[in-house]
Amino acid sequence: VRFDFWSTLTELYSDAYYRQNHEWCQENGVLFTGHLLYEERLRRMIRVEGNIFSHYRHFDVVGVDHLYPIVGTRELPAEHVAMKVGSSAAHQVGSERLLCESFGGIFMDATMQRMKWIADWEFVLGVNLLNPHGFHYTLEGARKRDWPPSQFYQYPWWRYYGEFSRYIGRLSSMLSGGRHVAKIALLWPMISMFATYTPQERSAPQAEVEDGFNQLSDLLLRLHHDYDYVDEAVLAEAEVEDGALRIGDEAHELVVLPPLTHVRLETVEALERLVAGGGRVLGLGRLPATALGDDGLVDVRERFERLVSAFVDSLEPARVAEAIDRLVEPDVTLSNDELFCLHRVKDERDLYFVVNPTFEEQRATMTIAAGEPTVWDPSTGERRALAVADADGRPSFELVLPPAGSVFVVSGPTVEPAPAVAEHHAADEVVLDGEWEFERADANALVLDGWRARADGEDAWLPLVAGAWSYQLPAEPAGYPVDVTFEAAAEADDVPARAAVVADGFAGSAWRLAVNGREATAPPVRSSFDSQMKEVDVTRLLQEGANAIAVTITLTGPTDGLLDKLKIVGDFAVEEGRIVAPRRSLAPAAWTEQGYPFYSGLGTYRRTLALDGAPRRAVLEADAGDDVLEVVVNGEQAGVRLWPPYGVEVTSLLRAGDNTIELRVANTLENLLNGNPRPSGLRSAPRLVLSR
Repeated sequence: VRFDFWSTLTELYSDAYYRQNHEWCQENGVLFTGHLLYEERLRRMIRVEGNIFSHYRHFDVVGVDHLYPIVGTRELPAEHVAMKVGSSAAHQVGSERLLCESFGGIFMDATMQRMKWIADWEFVLGVNLLNPHGFHYTLEGARKRDWPPSQFYQYPWWRYYGEFSRYIGRLSSMLSGGRHVAKIALLWPMISMFATYTPQERSAPQAEVEDGFNQLSDLLLRLHHDYDYVDEAVLAEAEVEDGALRIGDEAHELVVLPPLTHVRLETVEALERLVAGGGRVLGLGRLPATALGDDGLVDVRERFERLVSAFVDSLEPARVAEAIDRLVEPDVTLSNDELFCLHRVKDERDLYFVVNPTFEEQRATMTIAAGEPTVWDPSTGERRALAVADADGRPSFELVLPPAGSVFVVSGPTVEPAPAVAEHHAADEVVLDGEWEFERADANALVLDGWRARADGEDAWLPLVAGAWSYQLPAEPAGYPVDVTFEAAAEADDVPARAAVVADGFAGSAWRLAVNGREATAPPVRSSFDSQMKEVDVTRLLQEGANAIAVTITLTGPTDGLLDKLKIVGDFAVEEGRIVAPRRSLAPAAWTEQGYPFYSGLGTYRRTLALDGAPRRAVLEADAGDDVLEVVVNGEQAGVRLWPPYGVEVTSLLRAGDNTIELRVANTLENLLNGNPRPSGLRSAPRLVLSR
């Protein structure tokens, strides 16, 4: 009854909603795409989508989404499921693109490296069309909390976003077209989930099915046996040819059964046809005892015992790996189970996309079926040759991937030889320590998160923080509208040449600003970093010593108030919470520790370097943490690095005599908008490595 109910509900929903949307799009010359809900959670999916595979056939472009700064791991294997269900459906319904809405909710401190880390993981699981989330015209008030970041002009690294787009473009170009290679089909266990689903409780059999399926989804990736999920309805209609299950362009030699309680009777029959045609079936954890047929329930235990090529009663990785290796020959091997690999064939070439989803350097021995492999670096577009050894007739070589690194290994008859890498010896290292000239491209800030407030006519002040006024009161307010004054203290050892208060989160029908009891009469103007945040110049109102910043807002309801941290911006530095004279030189270290804890913007470290003569080769190596680094030598750009490693060759730009070196670093909005002094800028002294 449960199976019939959820299957029928799925069919009704798919027909009434997705089919009709798709047909309207076809009639109006529009491609139908989007993402479904809870793709990563089988149990949750039942209540909102039913069997998700029933809907994908109505999509022109299959889509998924991914939220939060996480990727699939051993501890979070369900995260893999959303990507793999989307890519599996795309392969099966002929969608050449798999769209992924990406980067929603990865927080205000999102760096280009964090975005790369997430995108690499998405692409190695089959995504090839990135849909960034999102671009906010303004971050004023509550907007900044709407699934940050906004990947738009407000971010200091926005000026380098084109470089990130080129990186994603390389991934998308390489991974579009051709065909996916996956010798394994992992059975989609939704029929077992339907048959055992009760909304009010999670039964032990259902937990076994879902948890086992999630665990296998991660394990197969780490064993580097790629796979597609195959729904039982698709399996029933698939052809068997040359010992493989043919679905679209896929040829699955092995069907892996996760722990199952029930299957459709047509599934048993399809698996029997596969085995009779030379294919293989591996059962893991638990074989289904019951099939759901047109005439009711059928005991299929004996039939499964006969048709499975092997059965392992646990999901212990070593036993699963041993069983798979006996049943199917891998098309690629990697000695490191922290790395993920995607194999596609395109233009008679084998493309292997290898990703390091960790934040530690990873090394591995990689072996492929045939050809002369070359490494293509998607970060720079450069190619390089590999030192290849013979491993029982197969090319084998070593890979080293930096934290969150990725490479393409390309092999095939049309690959041009990679340019030889020149050898350089007797390298000298010049450590560029000591003071550097420092220049900000944007205003610095003092961010205040604490003030006192009182309503008009009241005598008592209440200590408050950013947020709705009424929700911080000890009792319900008398009524609205009401004028409330919020007063914060700012200490200044030096009166800056320019200072302004940013009107951000001043929620109410009207507001006015005063400093040290004098009303700020300068007209509000657009701030330098956001179109709707206003700045009010208070330069002439500040004084040395204590300053009282007062904002009076006419509140019209319980959600009004001073909703964001108070920001004073201008040409100054901040030390121990006090405004001090700006610092024009810094050590080659984070600017957050040298007077700019709340600075979100572009910072330039500059110095002059004298050289006796031009070196044969020079590489400038710097550590910008995970910020964006631009290297400029003698006024010309040498290169931009969005993430580590930050080495940039500068040979052609150096000259004998004095050379001006500029290291421009762009951080995130975390420091300014959240008032969090996230380490930004250089982290240590750069080095110039000179090969003589």
